[in-house]
Formats: sequence, C-alpha cells, structure tokens
Amino acid sequence: MPSFDEASLRKAAAWQDFKEAQSLLSAGAVVSSEKTGDGWRGEVKVGARIYRTSVAARTPTWLDAKCPCPASQREGKFCPHAIAAGLHLLNAPAQQASPPPKQEKTTAANPMPAISWRIRLNGPWREHVRAGRLSASLSHSDNPPTEADDRLTAWLLTQKVVSRPPIQLALSAATLPGFLDCIEDHPAASADSGEISIESGAQIILHDCALEGETVSLTPAIQEIVRIGKSLWKISPTGVSRINCPQPHPLLASLAEGTPAEIPLDRFLGDLPVLQSHIDFTASSWFESLLFIPAIPDFLLTVTGSSSKITAALTFSYGSAPLPRLEGNTVITRNPKAEASAKSTPPLADGIFDASDPDSIRDFLTASLRNFPLSWKTELAPNIRNLASSYLFVSPKIVIISSGDDWLDFNLSYETNDGKVIPAAEIRRLLRSKGTSSARQVILSDDIENLIDPIFEDLEIHQENARYIARNASAEIIRNIRNNLQKDIIPSSLGAYQHAQIPKAITAALRPYQADGFSWLIDRLNRYHGALLADDMGLGKTLQTIACIEHLFTACSQPSPALVVVTTSLLGNWQAEFRRFAPARNVVTLHGTGRDRLREKIRPDDVILTTYGTLARDLAWHLKQEYSVAVIDEASLIRNPDTDHSKAVAKLNATRRIALTGTPVENTARDLWAIFRFIQPGWLGTRSHFKERYESPLTTPETAPRAAALLRLKTSPFVLRRTKSEVAPELPSKIAIDEFCTLSKDQTATYRDLLAAGRKRIEEIRDSGQEGAARMQTLTTLLRLRQTCCDLALLDPEKLRLLPIPRRSAKLERLLEIAEQSIASGSKLLVFSQFQKQLLEIESALTTTGITSLRLDGKTRSRQELVDRFQSDSGPPVFLISLKAGGYGLNLTAADVVIHFDPWWNPAAEAQATDRAHRIGQTKPVTVFRLLTRGTVEEKVIQLQSTKKALADSLDESGTTAGDAPAWSAAELERLLMD
Repeated sequence: MPSFDEASLRKAAAWQDFKEAQSLLSAGAVVSSEKTGDGWRGEVKVGARIYRTSVAARTPTWLDAKCPCPASQREGKFCPHAIAAGLHLLNAPAQQASPPPKQEKTTAANPMPAISWRIRLNGPWREHVRAGRLSASLSHSDNPPTEADDRLTAWLLTQKVVSRPPIQLALSAATLPGFLDCIEDHPAASADSGEISIESGAQIILHDCALEGETVSLTPAIQEIVRIGKSLWKISPTGVSRINCPQPHPLLASLAEGTPAEIPLDRFLGDLPVLQSHIDFTASSWFESLLFIPAIPDFLLTVTGSSSKITAALTFSYGSAPLPRLEGNTVITRNPKAEASAKSTPPLADGIFDASDPDSIRDFLTASLRNFPLSWKTELAPNIRNLASSYLFVSPKIVIISSGDDWLDFNLSYETNDGKVIPAAEIRRLLRSKGTSSARQVILSDDIENLIDPIFEDLEIHQENARYIARNASAEIIRNIRNNLQKDIIPSSLGAYQHAQIPKAITAALRPYQADGFSWLIDRLNRYHGALLADDMGLGKTLQTIACIEHLFTACSQPSPALVVVTTSLLGNWQAEFRRFAPARNVVTLHGTGRDRLREKIRPDDVILTTYGTLARDLAWHLKQEYSVAVIDEASLIRNPDTDHSKAVAKLNATRRIALTGTPVENTARDLWAIFRFIQPGWLGTRSHFKERYESPLTTPETAPRAAALLRLKTSPFVLRRTKSEVAPELPSKIAIDEFCTLSKDQTATYRDLLAAGRKRIEEIRDSGQEGAARMQTLTTLLRLRQTCCDLALLDPEKLRLLPIPRRSAKLERLLEIAEQSIASGSKLLVFSQFQKQLLEIESALTTTGITSLRLDGKTRSRQELVDRFQSDSGPPVFLISLKAGGYGLNLTAADVVIHFDPWWNPAAEAQATDRAHRIGQTKPVTVFRLLTRGTVEEKVIQLQSTKKALADSLDESGTTAGDAPAWSAAELERLLMD
C-alpha cells in the first residue's frame, strides 16, 4: 500500500471536506479505523447514523473512497467520513495501530503467490445464488493482478485453500457472502451465458412513490433481490449487484421483498439523504415534481475572551419550523453551502477565530467585525466591547448632499468608531498625534488607501467650496462606494435606475428579475449609452434585449435601424426569438449571398441581424449607417482587441450599445477592456494605462485584491451580473458527477507510446532552439493523448478503429451503459464532445444498440429543426452536440441528463453547454456526467482548470467561455506531460 500522511490527505481532498473531517475527528465521531491491504477503513458516527467507509490508496494522493454518504454515492467524492477515518488512523497511538500487512510469499506453509484470477460461476448460477449456495471455478489469468485479485487470494488463504489453480469451490450459505464481497468489481468473471459483473451501488427501483395526506407510500417495481449474509443483492441475467446499506433502513427490507411500505412525511424527508442512496425514485411523478430549495440560515457571531486572548464563534439557526419540510411541491432544506461559505469567511476558519497576539486582536475588533455581512447578528461580551472601544478606528464617510440625473454633490469626511466626524483636512494632524488625550490607539481603515484615494484619481470629480461634485457614471460609482462603506444600506446589483414600461408589442410575460434587467438596460442606455448584461446562461438575456430594442423604437420619434451581431450558429435562434417575443418587428438577416439586395430594402424601424464574420467583411457599408442601438451577443468572442471582429464592432456608429455574455472575463482582464471599448470607449483608459492600472496588478497575489476591487467599482455602473441561485431559485437541482474510467490495455499501451515519443520529439525541437515549434509539438502531443483517452478510433490506424468498444474506448463503453439506464427510466440525454469524429463514433455505437439520436456539429445547417425534434415528446432520446457548435444559444430542457465525453480546457465552456438543459423551463433535476480517465492528461487538465478561474472569480464573474489551450502558458502545458 502507498504511504500516506496528513499532507497527502490535504492534497487529495477538497479543503472544505478536509476541514469537516477535522471537525468530525475532534468531535470524537470516528468510532474505529484500521489499515487494510490497500488503504484503510473505518466507522464514523454522525448523529444516529454510522458511516462505514473504506479507502483504496492508489498513490499517496489518488485515493478511491467508498462510503454510503450522498457525496460519495452521487459524486464519487473523497468524502469527509473517509478523510476522518484516515486522520484517526494517522493520529492513533503507536500501540493501537494495526500492523502493516505482510507481503504473502510462496513458501511451504503459504504456497499461494500473488495471482490474477479468472472466475467462472458454474451451472445455473442464479438459481444457486437464490438458494444461498454457489459452485465456482478459479483459473489463472495472464493479466496483472488487480485489487479484487488480491482480495480473493487473501480470502482463499483464510479458507485454508492453498492448492494451485485450477480450483473448484463449493460455496455454502456461510462462505458465499465473503466470496461475493472479495470478488466485487473483478474484471474477469463469467458464466455459461458469457461475462458477468459482481459490483456494488445497486438501488431498489420503485414503481411509484406518492404522498397520501401526511404519509408517503412506496411501491417497489418487479425485481429480484435476495439477502446474502447481511447484504441485499440484486440479481440480473448479467450479474449481481450489492445494494449498499451498511445500516439498513427499515423500509428496505419490505421493498426488497416486493412489499409496499409507508412512512410518515416528516420522517421520509429527514431520511431522504439515506433513502436516495438505496432507492431509485425516478419512476415517481410526485417525487420528480419536487423542488429542493435550501433555506436562508440566520447567523450569530459571538465574541468572548479578554485583552490577551479572544475567541469568535459562528453559529446558525433556521427558526422554529423544522427542516426539512414540504411546502406545496417545494422541499425546504438546510443550506450546507451557505453554512460552509459563512464558516470560511475570513478570518474565520471553520466558523472559529482565535487570537492571542495584540495585532490580530486589534485587527479583528477594528476591521474584521465591520466587514462581516450585515445580515449577521453579533454579540460581544461586555469586556470585549470595552476592549473594542479602546481603539480609535477612523474610516471614510461619504454624505450625499444633493444629486441629479447625471451629477452628485457630496462630502467626504472621516468618522471614528465612537461617531465623531473628522474633516479630511484634520486626518493627518490626528494621525501625527496618535490619538486623543486618553491615548487611544488610532487605526486607519484600509478603505482610505485601497479604495478612496485610487478611485478618486480615476473619476470625473472636482472640488468646490470643500465639497465634491461627480458627473455622469462617476456619480454612480460614488453611490456604490457609499453603499459599500455604509453598512445600514443594502447594496443592489442593479444600482439606482428608473423603471421602464414593458412595450405592448412584447408577447411574453417577463419574470420580475427580467423586468428589472430590462429597466436597468433602458436606464443605462439613456444615461450612459452603453451597458453589459452578464446574467447567467438560461436567465433570458435575449428576451430582455428584445424588449429593450422594442422600447427604443417606441420611444424614438425618428428611429433608425437596430443592429444585432451574433455568431453564425445563433442566427436561427435570434430569428426564432424575435418571431416569438416581437412578431410584429421586421428582422433583416444579412448573411450569405444575396445580402446586397436586402440592404436596399432596410427601413428605419427594422432590426438588422448579422454575424461577426459578415460584419467584418461588410464593415465599409456598416460605417455609413447610423444605428439606434448595436447589440453584440456572446461578447466574449471579441475578447482579443486585435482581431478584425473586435475592431469592427468598436467602429460601429451606434447611439447606444449593448454587450451580452455570461462570462465577460476569458483569460485576462484585457478581455473586459475589449468589451468596454465597445460599450464605453475610453472609460477604462488606453490599453497601456489599463495594463498598468489593472491588468498587471491582477497577476500578482499581493496587489490582486485591491486591483480587483477597484476594477469592480470602475465597471459597476455598466455591468449587471445575476446568477440562477439569486433570481431563479425555482430551478431544480443540478447534480454533477465526475465519472473516472480506466483505460483499456490497448489504450494504456497507445497512451504510453505516444507520451514517450512526444516528450522525445519536444526535447529534440527545443535543443535546436525552436521554442515556438516546441510549443506546437506540445499541443500536438496533448491532442493525441486526449484523443487516446477518448477513443482509439480517433487515431489514424484503421486497425484501432476495428477494435471492439471495450478495448478501444472505456468511455464509450460507459456512455452506452449510462444511456441505456437513463433511457429506460424515461430520461433524454445531451452528449457533448469537442471532436466531431467522436460524435460519429458515438452515433454509430448508439445505432448498433438500437438507440436513435440526433447530431449537431459545425456542418449542421438546420439547427432549429433538430432542436424542435429533440424537444418533442416523440423525438429521439439522445442529442449529440459539438461543444463549440452547440455550447451557445440552445434551449434543450427536454433533457435531464448531460454527458461531457471529454473535458474542455476551461470548465466554463462545459458550464455553458450544461446550461442548455439546466435553465428556465426545466422541471426535473439535471444530472451531469463528466467522463474522465485516471492517471492521464485529462486528470491533470481538471486539476489545472481551477487556476484559470481565479481571475474571473476575483472580478465576481462566473469563469470563461470557450477558452482553448493557446491561452495556457508553456509551463502549464508542459506540466501536463510530466509524470
């Protein structure tokens, strides 16, 4: 077994899970832990439930955990229970530690060496299993021994079976459970009917689940389940599968026997996390209609201690009503995400802050307490309150004297924590005196140096008679600064705006947040002539924009055409949305041949729809036009300011400008500058000024927080960013599952050969001094390795394509399994891949198994027709989509299963694609599978993806869109090829 320590556990686990594991350990929740041949196992008691968890350690940081908790069962996570058992084992006293397992050697007393087995179940094995017995033959295999082989060898030794293969076993009711346990997941098990599987993770399938008054009734479907030893096993023609229930729920025994069961509603909701691990509810229309929405907890921060040591502890509550509870078709649950987020608010660690040095105590009482969310209730012990009052904390204060539509008259002063207002001119004298006559220590707020001084340098502000006057958007920023400083004012993401009347020509009823977004757009266009709407995918940016265009036509006595610039793939979507939401508006599409003729027929009240490529080619004509408004969709596509597309949109002659994108920041802050060059020319300065002021500081950890805060403030009047969780909590849940597949022997050999040859070629090119060519060879090698992880059919040799699916693609084999299971339960699937050839191979494999599908890639012309067919009840159950061709603009809510066949360089591209299904109109929980391969470049891509999100997160964005490898540094790319 590979050695492991606390440092390796930290690397293998998510930091939140590691902290929770530490809490479980310190609370004494770990009942026991012990080493196993390949890792460890243990028992963790949480409340009344005991989680029996086991871990197989492949490497010190590659740890496969099995646990009955939802995080492990649904997401395959290295869960806190598994981590806590490992920590318990590491911290156990030496005399209590289990001795390391001894390596079995071939001797006279122990004649059985490490061996790879072939297992054959003899005769009518299903009938034998039902009767609690089994006949099995064991023979030798040439494959390398697996974990299951080692378990089987160890079990045979406990049964005193020491003969060499072949071995005949006659298993009884006493020995059958142990045999099945040790051959679980064995790769070479068969019977007369062919290969069979022995695995875990089965669920009891329900025929129905219904609410009758305050009781939930569950009716099982017809299935064969038997009890073998202490476990329930599901029998099928292709094998047996264990229903994981180390602490069986009383319902399971009845359901396993085929008997309906009832349970009170409150207990059903409380036990649901456990039940969902063992029961498949998908056949229940009532259960599938439920929406699970987390409640908003109340937080209380209590601070106690003395002048030499203080302790702050955060607790939470949900009021007097019990949770979870059912309200209509909504289940109100606890909010672990909000709890964890609050408990990690700096400087808290797992909800606790301890300090004993004077500087830390001072900083917490003067600064940290002021920065905690306004919604938190804070209780300070009397002596702590007295200690806090001994500091004279000076912070900036903005008082608005008067204002108009495009100006703001305000006063800037400084206020102490005891309420004394100090004019700006007196600050330096106060600091020189180090406080008042009572020798109170003066602390100057970081906001003065990090916020007030630099932002004032950047804004249109001048001083008159000791007061300040801000003009235009600068006035909006001053309001935002004031709201951030003044804790009794709750800032709004929309800022100050005038409500507008939705045009009668719009045939849709806008949701409240959409009506707000529409009004905000109108207000920004009227006041500042440009805006960036950056709502999450699926929240209706298109509808809000069409309503805005209609309003501008209605309000203008002498209109001029509106221009909408989109990607080629979205032309059909925008045409359909205008027909749907503004059917009376004439839309002229300038794309392809014949557009010269259409130009002559354009009227002042028409909408012109064109693509980025066509706009660049027709730029001379567009520069002669005057547009009432110019809209660019998927604005992140102009992120490179040096491209023809980016330059073309910046030159447009438009009175008002709108940019739409769910992800304004691609790889650097420069992307935001390119968008602002379109919506607010000059606002972020020249490229050199922007790079010096924001872009370069954002790349340095010491200066990044300050630069990000300043950039957020500077852009805040023009950007509206809202997430689904903020404005549409009615959306059903999204369950993300990383499915790690093991490469076949053929894939492994091909991968190893390509990696070795690629490394050698890169070194040869670099030795010749050709760094650019070395980078290209690195990208080529990575491409071939990623294709190998997906499907050997993507490589050139025909002999590889002719291999059977289990040999050429572990992922494709798994995809077919997921597809068959999902379709059988009534689901529809979206399958995304960046390789067009891969989609063809998946399509062929689905057809062979009798599954019909649709395919959308770069060559597809009838996109909307395919979408309509898939959305219909009678449409094919699988939609194969190229990530680039279908990552934008599609509404595919008929699907509730999403499969990403290969990981993209940037996770936001996958999120965009997933949101084709997880958007307004979806009524089912969406399950997202990401198929990955262990120990390959794919796993390293996933690990490095998080670094590409850091910049966007610091600017309060959601990530990037279609980021590609060229945005990665040479060091990052070469790291992917390292061992």
